[in-house]
Amino acid sequence: SPSGSPATTAGTAAAAGPANAGPPLIHHPRYRGQPRPVEYPPQARRRGWQGTVVIEVWLDENGRQLRREIIQSSGRPLLDSAALRSVARSDFYPHLENGQGRPSRLRLPVIFELTSP
Repeated sequence: SPSGSPATTAGTAAAAGPANAGPPLIHHPRYRGQPRPVEYPPQARRRGWQGTVVIEVWLDENGRQLRREIIQSSGRPLLDSAALRSVARSDFYPHLENGQGRPSRLRLPVIFELTSP
């Protein structure tokens, strides 16, 4: 990612913990359009805060978000909140089984990393 910009990575996080009961966990999200960049909170940038937030998103059969939950915190509430806002702005296609949309879950790591110029 560009210098000082957080990145979202499609896929699951290895340290995300055991799967919860519920819809199937999908490992490769399908975005409607290009995901918007995550906004790095200015206060976090000034203080040098970095970290990864893993968010589990529950989607309905149409790909609409029903629920978002932090399953791995960055340890910084400011970064966690920014990650939740970023994921809330994302649009997804539904998971398809036999051509039909089905409820599903995604685990999305949001990485906040400051890099040297």
